[in-house]
Amino acid sequence: MVKLRIMEQKLEQVTDGPPRLIPSLGAGFNAVANNISLILFPVLVDLLLWFGPRLRIKNLLLPGMHALNAQALELDTQISPELVDIVQQSQEAWDLILENFNLFSVLRTLPVGVPSLLAFRGVLSNPLHQVGIYESPSFLAAFGSWALIVLGGILLGTIYFSSVARSSAAEEQPFSARMLARQFLQTMLLTLTMLLILIIISVPLFAVLSVSALINPMLGQVVLFAITFVILWLILPLFFSPHGIFMQKTRARDAVFQSLRLARMFMPNTGLMVFLIILIGQGMNVIWLLADWDSWMTLVGIAGHAFVSSGLLAATFVYYRQGIDWLEQLKKKKQQEELSHT
Repeated sequence: MVKLRIMEQKLEQVTDGPPRLIPSLGAGFNAVANNISLILFPVLVDLLLWFGPRLRIKNLLLPGMHALNAQALELDTQISPELVDIVQQSQEAWDLILENFNLFSVLRTLPVGVPSLLAFRGVLSNPLHQVGIYESPSFLAAFGSWALIVLGGILLGTIYFSSVARSSAAEEQPFSARMLARQFLQTMLLTLTMLLILIIISVPLFAVLSVSALINPMLGQVVLFAITFVILWLILPLFFSPHGIFMQKTRARDAVFQSLRLARMFMPNTGLMVFLIILIGQGMNVIWLLADWDSWMTLVGIAGHAFVSSGLLAATFVYYRQGIDWLEQLKKKKQQEELSHT
């Protein structure tokens, strides 16, 4: 009887209810405003991409692309003007992509990484007008550089996510280097798991896309839209997988299952949360990117992007914590009901 009364008293405490979208956003931005040092992570990454050296692989890939385009023309005995235009446009597109690509952009890793305004933007100038461009001498050197940069991006993302999670927690949590090392390992496992899932999903879907595009270009566009929707629908339940690692300090496998559970219980709100975060983030990027690359006003965009991105990430941690707390309350309530029936 005493145990039953204690359980009833605990359940009678005021509960916050299911996770709510707008309060979570407000709490997330308040957390960042109270810990403004969090924005230093994305600011420093963007400053590196803006003023740092550019590491390119243009000289390695461009000759192969030109050879493929020339081979495509040689295989067709009766070259049509349309084919020539397509090949020329493809060649120009690859020239532009490889000209602007900076290997340091892969510092922006997913699903755990430091948000960046300038990553993959093709930044080729800055107010100092000093841009150091270095070409990778070999494919082995390019792969080694890519691997080191990705590992560095995941490490920075781990530190950043851990800092945001601790700032968004209901109670103050001290920093632990040992816990951070564990979270880095689990983040690596989660990244590999997500990559494997994405490959498994994408390969058959894009095979269907290729066949559809060959049959009819318009049909290919419809199939592409459908595939994009299917991939987003399949990945959405995994959105909160990193949060379990940093908020609950669980293993990557348990974090994935916890994310699936949370998404299943609160799917409409969770979908709206993700959509709103993408909408706010991408919408604000239009403003942050108004200044030219060689203007110091870009610093305002970098700082604004860092604050908004950190606030949105903190909001997802608040939403996740409220959702997990609510699920635990439901679990306790169910246990109480089962105990009362015995």
